[in-house]
This record gives sequence, structure tokens and C-alpha cells, in this order.
Amino acid sequence: MTKTGRNKMIIMAAALALGLAAMLAASPAEAAFPGKNGKIIFWSDRSAGPGLYTIIPGGTATKIPGTSGGDNDAVWSPEGGRIAFISGNTTTNSSNEVFMMNADGSGRRQITNTSSVAEQEPAWSPDGTKLIYTANSFDVDGQTDPEIWTINADGTGRRQLTNNTFPDTQPAWSPDGTKIAFVSARTGDTNRNVYVMNADGSGQTSITPNSPTGCTQNCYQGHDDGPAWSPDGQKIAYVHGYGPPTNPFAGGGLPNIWTMDPTGANKTNVSNNPDVSDTQPAWSPDGNRIVYARSGDIYVMDTNGGNTTPVDTTLRKDEKPDWQQDSIPPQTTITSGPQGLTASTTASFGFVSSETFSSFECSLDGTVFASCASPKSYAVGNGTHTLQVKATDVAGNVDATPAVRTWTVDATKPAISGMSPRHKSVISDTTPKIKATIRDNNVLREANIKLYVAGKRISAAKFSYAASTGSLVYNSPKLTKGKKTVKLVATDSAGNVGVKSWYFTIR
Repeated sequence: MTKTGRNKMIIMAAALALGLAAMLAASPAEAAFPGKNGKIIFWSDRSAGPGLYTIIPGGTATKIPGTSGGDNDAVWSPEGGRIAFISGNTTTNSSNEVFMMNADGSGRRQITNTSSVAEQEPAWSPDGTKLIYTANSFDVDGQTDPEIWTINADGTGRRQLTNNTFPDTQPAWSPDGTKIAFVSARTGDTNRNVYVMNADGSGQTSITPNSPTGCTQNCYQGHDDGPAWSPDGQKIAYVHGYGPPTNPFAGGGLPNIWTMDPTGANKTNVSNNPDVSDTQPAWSPDGNRIVYARSGDIYVMDTNGGNTTPVDTTLRKDEKPDWQQDSIPPQTTITSGPQGLTASTTASFGFVSSETFSSFECSLDGTVFASCASPKSYAVGNGTHTLQVKATDVAGNVDATPAVRTWTVDATKPAISGMSPRHKSVISDTTPKIKATIRDNNVLREANIKLYVAGKRISAAKFSYAASTGSLVYNSPKLTKGKKTVKLVATDSAGNVGVKSWYFTIR
């Protein structure tokens, strides 16, 4: 649909001027390079239900809680802690809107709210403060062809960047924040081309011209799609048709993953496969690999096309991958092992990380952290001990607040001495005073002590025990003549048991 009218042009000029002022004021910081490779996010219809999934290549895909089949076009924020995506699951209207959530699926919130406009294809500014996306301008000028828009990450400051007679789609921000690559099919274009413009919408230039450089015959250009900047800003990956070895730039075959300079020079087919469709490229944060969709599955490859492997072996419909810049450290949790007071000199601990495939380091009683695995066992002596465990994720992020477990070992039994009447003694007193001294590393109470005289247990209320001196005294009632056995059993708070038996004879 052609856009005409002086009023519309005035509206667009004002919008572009506002966009330029905002961009100049924002001055987004340049993205860090190289980054750390985290999880790959993608849409899938796997057995856990359609929705957004994440995976470490070679691992097991996990569905993000709360996502469903209506959530798609997911992209990681520059720091890796947030996800922007498109969803039709809105409470205000029936059209797709831009949403945002935390990496674990929490904090889901709607960013755009335009009932007559269908948003799609969000991408982040390199400083994480803005989103760029595709939407029609129906609520501005009644036109339904998609254009490029920006919006602040909090949902304010919606601005239109392009205003052309044909769709402008698939925007991608350069790592330094100064350029935007996108796809358009304009007057004079035989197919969709990759364009690059300044961040304010000016300087829109096609970098995949209709007659590809180097093409000698059958120069069918084919559609160009999916531009994605390398993390260092030196290359753009995109989708273009396969060309035979004798004429690789003809481009009439199935879509493949290509790379080129931001100027359009040095176009190279890196997936270079005539038999399958390779689309939707995204770079790894370290710049060494590319993730992409191949005929309904997610694959990764080196930037020269080598080492092509699927992220897993699950054969489902997978699409729209994006690779996380992982700057978020894992959280370590000690799940089992002694705590408080124990009598055991052997301690075994279990621990986990909030991120799969993490490695661990342990430190006992302030020693240097060393590699360890769960469960980890130690032999320790009496005293208080502290274990620290920290996880390191596959991206190299280290838990800066290690999990800590402190416990105290007391493996010493209560010592019983100073028994009276003395062992094997013969006395004439039929109401003897029975005494002993019981000492322990921990404080004992009458409840910790069992006293038996002549085979009968004596109630704790009938004898006294002074914890400060360890003195136990029992004033016995009248006993019959003969051999009398005394037994003391003292159990401390660590569970250590001290036992002493002796006898005396009343003549």
C-alpha cells in the first residue's frame, strides 16, 4: 500500500527528528567482546508443550515456566538476564505484543499495547535500554505494511524509524549502537534485500544488491533475510540462496547461512548445503559459532561452516534461536551434610548449582578453593569447621557468594571418674552416699545422665549434678546387705555416650 499525503510526511519528519534526538542523547555503550556463551533460547513444540525452551548445546532442553505456543521471537538482553519476546497472550487485545520477562520466566510484563498493530521480531539495543521491533503504522497513518520501530525497555518512548512503501522487517542493532540492519523489498528490488541504516533511521542503504558481485550467469538474486551482527560488529550473518560451486553467487537454491562485511563486501556461503534449508542465524557471544534453524531443528556451527552439530537429538519443530550472553553467575546450594553439633568425624556434603553443567570448587576451614564434586567427603577432628562451595557455569561465571555450611564435631565421650563408694570396696553404711565426677566438652544436665543402683534406674529428680564441677551425688535410701552394682550412663549433646560400672559390698 502506497503512502501519500503531505500530513503523513510531516508526521514522519517529526517522528524521525524526535528519534534522532533520543538516539543522540542515549549514546548506548559498546557491547563487550568477546562475551561468554550461555544458553540458547528457541521456540519448540516438544513434549512438555509448545513454548520457549533453553538449552546448553549437547545438554537437555528445558521449557521456560509459564511460556506457551503463543510466545515466540525470543531474544536475550545484552547482559543475559532478560528475554524480550512476542506474545499473543495479552489481556488487552488480540494482536501480538512485545513482552519481557526474566531469564527464569518470572516477571512477565507487556511492553507494547497497540490493539490495531501486530508487533513482531524484537531486538535489543546493545546497552539494554531499548528494543527495536517490526510493526505496522496503522494507528499512526492507517497503513498496514510493517515498519521499524523503537521503544524504551520500560514501554515508553515508542518511535517509528522507517516509512516506506514496502515492508521493512527483521531489524538488528549493531554492537556499537550506531547502525541497524534490516530487510526490505522496495521499488527497484526484485526480492527482499538486507539494508543498513543509521540508528536514527537515516542513511538507508541496501548491501545485497540485485546483481550480486561475482555472479557470471543465471544471476537470480533470491531473497535475503535474517541479518545478525557478529559480536565484534565486523560481520553480518544472513540468509541467502545456495549457488553451485561454478557460480556460487547465483543464489537460486535453498536458503543457506551467509556472512558479509557491514558494507556488503566479502559475501561467503558458510553453511553451503544444497540439500537443506538453513535460516534464522544468531551469533554466539564469543563470536566463534553461529546457531541457526535447519529444517525444523536447531544447529550450531563454526563461523566458517565447520563442526556442524544439532544442539540435541530431539526431533521436533524448533525455530527462532538466540544465544545468551551469559554474565550471570550461578547460585550454589549445599543440599545435605552435617550442621550444628555432631559426634561424627566423617562429613559428606551434597551440593548443586542453579545452572546445569556447572563445575564446583570447595574450601574447608579457609583452605584454598580446589576442584570438587558432589558428594564431597572429609575426615575432620574435634572443633568447629566451615565448608564453602562455589559453582562455575559453562560460561565461566563464578558464584561470588559461595554456599557456606558450619558444623561442630565433638567425638569425645563424657569422662566418668571419682566413683564413691570405691569399686570393690566393702562398707557397713546401709544408706551410702553415691558419688561420681562426670566431665564433658559440652554442658551436661541431669537429663543427660542415667543412674542405676542395684539394677534399678534412679529418677533424675533424686540425684543432683553440678555442671560447673561435674559432681554427681545420690543419697541412697537404706539398702540391704550384699553386693551392690552402680552404673552411670552419660550422653552429651553430640550423642557421645560415656559408661562406667562398679560395685561395692555392704556387710
